[in-house]
Amino acid sequence: MDLPAVCERAGLDLPTLPYTIRVLLENVVRRAKGDLGDQNVLRLLDWQGHIGEPMDFYPARVILQDCTEVPCVVGLASMRDAARCMGIDPSKVNPEIPVDLVVDYSVQIDQAGNPGAMAYNIKRVYGRNAERYKLLKLAHKSFDNFRAIPPDAGIIHQINIEHLSPVVQLDPKTGMLYPGTVFGTDSHTTMIVAWP
Repeated sequence: MDLPAVCERAGLDLPTLPYTIRVLLENVVRRAKGDLGDQNVLRLLDWQGHIGEPMDFYPARVILQDCTEVPCVVGLASMRDAARCMGIDPSKVNPEIPVDLVVDYSVQIDQAGNPGAMAYNIKRVYGRNAERYKLLKLAHKSFDNFRAIPPDAGIIHQINIEHLSPVVQLDPKTGMLYPGTVFGTDSHTTMIVAWP
């Protein structure tokens, strides 16, 4: 996909477009497989005439914090149950977009300032949240495109910046590189490739 050529055919100069419009345009052109007649492509090529209108956007990934994860996991499990009832292989039900779930909000500090504090706190956190963490571990093992990051790994924005955000995405099926984008449920994900 040649984004400068797409802009040229529309009478636009790619370097003069706002960066956000460039990222969104690349996203919709890639999803439309280069079809310049696609409504989302047309709206973005004339973005100033469509300010405030809805548009499709397909983020490269989703990042969740543990305050919002259980309903998502239960929803996926319910869809698998429904698929099974309809005679469809339930293992086919998976997030289409990669999902990273970072468990950090349920961490409570009971001890501090001593060498055993972290181990003690982690043990208590796992004890308090055992049922929930078992569900998340099962989801991590059961669903494709779903990762659960445990509570002792760090906080969501640190993990997102240091380990999860690729900045440039690689599509493993096509080998295409494109801007990394993410929808997040935590305000700190806006620190890198995020759409609040």
